[in-house]
Amino acid sequence: MINRSVFTNKLLMAGVKFRVSATNEHELWLSCLFCGEERFKFGLNLENGRAHCFKCDYKTRRGVEEVLKKLGVDGIAGFGFAETKKKPSTKLPADFTLLVACERVDLYQVALEFLVRRGVPFKQIERKRLGVSLSGRFSQRIIFPFYSGGKLSGFSARGFTRNSLTPKYLHSEGLQVPYNVPNRKQDRVILSEGIFDTLAIERACEDYDSVALLGHSLSDFKMKELQDYESFVLFPDPDSVGISGMLDVGKKLVERGKRVYMARPGESDPGDLSESKIRSRVNKAEPFEHGKMQRMRLKFLCQN
Repeated sequence: MINRSVFTNKLLMAGVKFRVSATNEHELWLSCLFCGEERFKFGLNLENGRAHCFKCDYKTRRGVEEVLKKLGVDGIAGFGFAETKKKPSTKLPADFTLLVACERVDLYQVALEFLVRRGVPFKQIERKRLGVSLSGRFSQRIIFPFYSGGKLSGFSARGFTRNSLTPKYLHSEGLQVPYNVPNRKQDRVILSEGIFDTLAIERACEDYDSVALLGHSLSDFKMKELQDYESFVLFPDPDSVGISGMLDVGKKLVERGKRVYMARPGESDPGDLSESKIRSRVNKAEPFEHGKMQRMRLKFLCQN
């Protein structure tokens, strides 16, 4: 991997504008040297050399070399290489047990009852491979595995007992991907904030994929996981932070050329709405126009 400091110094000397990704220190966003785009839509990964401009769709696996050529540098000799850090291995907790395989006794039964109260049926528990950990750092927590490209990429752990574990959620080291991105994607996806939100939306809207951002922001890494979708419906939580966050998400998606719609927030989080109310709000989602959505936000806040 090329030394980042040496490479970015070369960019600065050449007057090339760039930003370092907020989620990956080895990923840069540049003004594209191939189409002249100046809004930082050219992504360059210094670890693997891959580059992609989201404006002109230029792609290459030799991004570092191609950028240097554009700057009049022949090859990468003399730029120095840094040792690539090994990513932490992704493993489920040592005592992870699938809930569908558990004897329905003691805390295993408590975990199942917790999910049922939150509206998650047994079939969905089985399909999502939900499990439980009863010891160590993730003790007394339901484990929600995350997959990227069919491979385990991390997990979230949610407390389920009445002793109010703090914080409610713990995450595996280095978790960056959104939850519930399928290996085989449909054309349309509904984005929501939390895990229970996305599971409820999935049950209600089978003709969409349903993905949780684990918050209300869209990092560069999450965008990569979602870039194959062409149409997005944003389903915010009914609070100022949630709505404002989804407005920022919508703006980023529109800038990437995606079709974006916004569902009006309900009286509670999507995970607590009935399936009929979820479907109704998705069906009535409005085309995303930032000014119009800001007015929707102000109107909602005034009414609540």
